[in-house]
Amino acid sequence: MPLPLGTRTVATPPRVVPSPEVRGMASPFLWRRSSRAAAAASEAPALLGALKRRGFLAVELSLAEEKVLLEALGLFAKRRSFRYPPVPTNAGDLEEKPEPMPGAFARCFDLLYGVACSAALLMRGRRVRPESLAPCKGGMPFAGPGPWHFGSSFFNIFNYDHGCLNTHRDRGVLTVVYGAPDEDGQKDVTRLWIRSAEQWVAPEPGRLLLWAGEGFGEAEAVKHCVRVRPDGPRVEYSHSTRDPEAPASGNRRSVALILDE
Repeated sequence: MPLPLGTRTVATPPRVVPSPEVRGMASPFLWRRSSRAAAAASEAPALLGALKRRGFLAVELSLAEEKVLLEALGLFAKRRSFRYPPVPTNAGDLEEKPEPMPGAFARCFDLLYGVACSAALLMRGRRVRPESLAPCKGGMPFAGPGPWHFGSSFFNIFNYDHGCLNTHRDRGVLTVVYGAPDEDGQKDVTRLWIRSAEQWVAPEPGRLLLWAGEGFGEAEAVKHCVRVRPDGPRVEYSHSTRDPEAPASGNRRSVALILDE
């Protein structure tokens, strides 16, 4: 299904394309599930090369894995808010002890953490231990006996009917993001835009994507945003303000984990 170009006339407009598969562009590198499950060290050069060339790559999911992600998205949609955990509104919120995650969120955290942690360890030439890839047992990340890699990693669920994200780069080492499939086919909704090879691209939703953060070092952190148009005016208070060009519903819903040390 084609996506809208969503560009506007400006003095020096960025090049915008609907998705990596359009206009002869090569699809992003796909990290196969079999290679990921085997923690194949031979994949490390391909993973790193993809991040350096395109800025991001895709991760193949099993049906069971995709079900875990969709379950978390569906549960959060019922809350009708922008982000989980909520954006702190005062100093007291930062001091409160976090509550355990619902089971669906904890399973989602573990899945995304396992993907990101495996990728980071492989690209750094370190051994991946499967038993160290599920730190959210009991709903509290990294609360159980470790040691855990990347113990400052954090997790968010977003519903862009209630907010948006201006262009930025992620902190941390790697980011993994999954957007719910576009089932309604609406045009002019918020979508993920990634700055790749000097142009803005909008990967099709329904895929797990991985890119570098500012703490990775081996590849450049990628600019990205979640807007109707990547060149739209900056939105103030974006954590509580839907993109002004977006409809009231049908916008992007996603889960993301930032792997951090």
